[in-house]
Amino acid sequence: MGKDQPLPTEYCLPVLLAYFYGLPCSPANYFHLHIEGGIARDLAAMQPTLEVGFPSPGHLKGDGRMDFTHAEQAGANQSVIGSLHLISGKIAAGKSTLAKQLASNPQTVLISEDGWLSQLYPDELQTISDYVRLSSRLRAAMEVHIVDLLSSGTSVVLDFPFNTLNARAWGRSIFEKAGAFHYLHFLDVPEEECKQRLRLRNLSGAHPFQTTDEQFEQITRHFVEPSSREGFNVVLHC
Repeated sequence: MGKDQPLPTEYCLPVLLAYFYGLPCSPANYFHLHIEGGIARDLAAMQPTLEVGFPSPGHLKGDGRMDFTHAEQAGANQSVIGSLHLISGKIAAGKSTLAKQLASNPQTVLISEDGWLSQLYPDELQTISDYVRLSSRLRAAMEVHIVDLLSSGTSVVLDFPFNTLNARAWGRSIFEKAGAFHYLHFLDVPEEECKQRLRLRNLSGAHPFQTTDEQFEQITRHFVEPSSREGFNVVLHC
């Protein structure tokens, strides 16, 4: 199966499960995995397509849940450095929801840009220019802390929009400084669907910031879809 061919599963992923087992993973190894409510149910069927030293399907419990006993044993034999999760997707594509799911894994922490900005600059953040200025300040302050977390063996999920070449270059600088493995999760959601979700999110008041349709258009003009030329380990959610 070529990388450029559309993958007809609900979620199209590279060898994401290698993360759970602390095993080496190549971005060239792709397979299909159906996810139902966060439960991996097709691991046994996919096993023949994997080229890494993956554990046998016997490590999948009868109810479909992951048995992390092997993961802990494998992790003990691997580097103590954590993994870094970066997320790319348009506004309201589901980045924060995915970030929380990823952060539910053992020894993993979530760092949310919106959460920090809303607490540090509740009155200053009014325009897109404000966001560019203040988010740059936050990233500069956070970088050493994130590297230290990774180096201590803690995996980190960054709920930041890695939607431009510059943003992804910053993410790369972090995992390279820490010598950590990384994943770039790309939420490939149609723009119109994102707009519909955004309007509902604004109405709910659950998000710390309100974004208008006009602001959505302005920000989306700068969106650059992740490319294989950048050399990231991309996890495609479609």
